[in-house]
Amino acid sequence: MRYLDFEKPLEEIEAKLIEVEAYANASEIDLNNEIQSLRQRLDRTFDEIFSSLQPWQHIQLARHPDRPYFRDYLPHLFTEWQELRGDRLYGDDRAL
Repeated sequence: MRYLDFEKPLEEIEAKLIEVEAYANASEIDLNNEIQSLRQRLDRTFDEIFSSLQPWQHIQLARHPDRPYFRDYLPHLFTEWQELRGDRLYGDDRAL
């Protein structure tokens, strides 16, 4: 996942959370309290960041390269899908 510059604190916490979870699974040490604490910290940081975004940051989120596209939702919305393409001159109209 790619992070925007204002999301860097989330990246650091998520990396630490993944590291602690992997260590807990590998060593079978009970680190549930630490994991829960990191998840709560991640939630708080997420709320702090996204509750006070500047207008340019909203635009960056709208243009985020990892945002979902319509094709990501297709399998969840329809059981069958057939894309219609072309125009009267048998070419693709990029405006549609």
